[in-house]
Amino acid sequence: FVSIFSFVIFSGTLYTTYELIFNRKYLGEFTIMTSDPMKNENSTLTKNTGISFSRENDMPTLIEFLKSPYLLDPIIDKYKLSKKHFRKSLIIKQAIGEGRKKAKGILHISYISTNKNKNTLILEDLKEAYLTSALDIRRQNLTSGSNFINNQIAIYEKDLLNIRNKLTEFRAK
Repeated sequence: FVSIFSFVIFSGTLYTTYELIFNRKYLGEFTIMTSDPMKNENSTLTKNTGISFSRENDMPTLIEFLKSPYLLDPIIDKYKLSKKHFRKSLIIKQAIGEGRKKAKGILHISYISTNKNKNTLILEDLKEAYLTSALDIRRQNLTSGSNFINNQIAIYEKDLLNIRNKLTEFRAK
């Protein structure tokens, strides 16, 4: 019995030593803030309608977008990584926070690999891809809003011209 126990302990120690020497894992991580913590959630619109335009309710969708092939495939191709292994090693979750309140609008991204330098480069590329996509989405939203306002201005100018013409006709009578 003692020899079996000694063999198990020796095998465990040998395996652990092998893993520490030959299969090192490096964890890299960063955090993304997805909402403004200084934003006033008690706006008049929210009080009057009960509608809040916060993105907190859409965090699962954002996480899925950040895990999407659209953002990750260029990085996978650049570093010639296995898609399955990369997706398994990439962890994106909502930060929980400490104390009385949970952290809202914060995502924690971590990546585990066996190459420390490559891990750092991959994380930098992930940050860049995430920030670029966020800026592109914001730019698209601003462009859509600007186009809508410009279209509305054209409609109101046309209506104003019609009203002025009717007023001129009325004054002429």
